[in-house]
Amino acid sequence: MGKQKRKNQNTEKKDRSVKERAQREQEAENIKQQINSLGLGDGNVDVKTFFTELDSFVASGVSWSGKIKLHGYTRIIDATLSMNPNITSKVVLLYDKDV
Repeated sequence: MGKQKRKNQNTEKKDRSVKERAQREQEAENIKQQINSLGLGDGNVDVKTFFTELDSFVASGVSWSGKIKLHGYTRIIDATLSMNPNITSKVVLLYDKDV
């Protein structure tokens, strides 16, 4: 009655699924609509920088997370763009009086 060896029981690797391009495009459009509805729009250089990061996420499917300061609005965009289909991409506007 010895201990069983479990060395080769679970040798199959799980297939990691990623978001389809259509899912990434839908999330990007929702994020862009929400930012435009807040009145930030394309006029600001920092918002354009974020939109280019968002477009590259849609095109390549590579995850991205970071913070972009919105000069003149006293806000910081804190974004997490995930390629995992179980995690939705999120964008948070943080207040910072020094920006």
